[in-house]
Amino acid sequence: MATRKEIVRGNPVTDILDDWIRNNGEFSQIEMAERIGVTKSANCFISQVRSGRSKMPITKVVPLAKLLGEDPAPMVAAALDLYYPELRDALIECNILKQTESGSLKDLRQVANEKKQAV
Repeated sequence: MATRKEIVRGNPVTDILDDWIRNNGEFSQIEMAERIGVTKSANCFISQVRSGRSKMPITKVVPLAKLLGEDPAPMVAAALDLYYPELRDALIECNILKQTESGSLKDLRQVANEKKQAV
């Protein structure tokens, strides 16, 4: 049976978050959580998301992307695909999202995998 960490691998949201934390010492995980508006359980929120024990709330994806200097659109698409696939499908069916946005998610996963292999 796969561990949580193995399941989380390939998740662009957690991959980008994990990569940023490993390579930047700008601020702590608690400060990061507080900067994106998490006050309750800020001391373990980022750790739980990184390990796959907790989902990144969709309302925190854009602030997180901006904090990390990433384009929010692919991270939102990734969060919808990973955490809320039914919502993503409903948005596509109602023509609120375009099917091509799913393609940008695959591109982001490919970039994340390439980054992992380079390390």
